[in-house]
Amino acid sequence: ASSSRFTESWTDSPGSRLLSINGADVAGTSFMLRTTQKLQAHIPLLLHPAPRSVFFLGFGTMLSSVTRSRAYAGVGTFVADFKAASHVLEVRNIADEIALRGHEHSASVLLRAESPADSRAAAALRVKESKPLLHVRLIHLESGIPIQLEDRYVLPTFAPEFLSQDFTSITPSAYLSSVSPLQEAEHVVRAVMPDKETRQSLEMSDDEPCLVVTRRTWAHGRPVTYARLCHPGSRFELSGHYAPPGADALTLEQ
Repeated sequence: ASSSRFTESWTDSPGSRLLSINGADVAGTSFMLRTTQKLQAHIPLLLHPAPRSVFFLGFGTMLSSVTRSRAYAGVGTFVADFKAASHVLEVRNIADEIALRGHEHSASVLLRAESPADSRAAAALRVKESKPLLHVRLIHLESGIPIQLEDRYVLPTFAPEFLSQDFTSITPSAYLSSVSPLQEAEHVVRAVMPDKETRQSLEMSDDEPCLVVTRRTWAHGRPVTYARLCHPGSRFELSGHYAPPGADALTLEQ
């Protein structure tokens, strides 16, 4: 039997860092290495006529992955290379997030009606089950790719004109924020296997998990909206950045 050995070393110099394996430079922050890592993102996509997914084994710098997603997100058949992102610590309008990525938001409304509160909505909004609530269900798309299925309940007393809005031109979140400033919000994140309706709405594969964010928002001292936001696991991620009070925020940019 034979054993393989490797030597890893980090080198720091003014303005750059270098990772070497057995004396070979494999990753770093110099202009040449950063350029090489970015160019590697294009190789798998150029070798296949219609790639739908890419596996790239690297050293965690994320330059290849970010370059791949920026160059091919939302183009033709590159659906699996698309990666949308949302902030886990803040409540943001999904249309604004999409616009910041340079893409186009659109929406398809599946349901807009007054519906009796189910057990989850009733508990979240502190009302009795079957109490009439304003209810919408819609799909949010980024450059034509479905990234979120929104299922939202709203107290009628908080936003009585909610169901009269055109949610293909304004998101429920944006409209509700215009009704009253947000006082408080709660996010709970879970990974689940979606039901058939969710899977079809988000164009997910049979074995793909779903990232679910349940959100409650407060106004006038009480919870007034409850939303269940489902995302395809392969095309969505949540991120956040936190600095303790009084601490200096240090962000490493590459």
